[in-house]
Amino acid sequence: MITKEVRIVPSALLIFTLFIASSMIVVGFQGSNAPAADAGAPTKTAPMSENELKALVAPIALYPDNLVGEVLAAATFPDQVAIADYWLQQHKNLTGNALVQAVDKQSWNASVKGLTQSLNTILP
Repeated sequence: MITKEVRIVPSALLIFTLFIASSMIVVGFQGSNAPAADAGAPTKTAPMSENELKALVAPIALYPDNLVGEVLAAATFPDQVAIADYWLQQHKNLTGNALVQAVDKQSWNASVKGLTQSLNTILP
């Protein structure tokens, strides 16, 4: 039972990373297309309530801070995170130094490489 829960963690972290990355992209996209005349106008979306914010961040509250930091850093490269997830699924037999060497050969950002290695250390 514990093994099943531990295997869910990498998928949950990758999903969270993609969620954060897509949120950053949407916010950046909305901000970059705003007309210059509306620069001082208030936004039309209501800010999140305290309960909504708590519900958003509660799932990550128990993860180690360094892992959350790696997830947030890697979230700036959502396409690479998705590719790394697929790559890890195809290379489940790699562990330890073999995984480190194989990941280092990839052209991913260092934050994505670090995330893949961190996820490997928490897997059974």
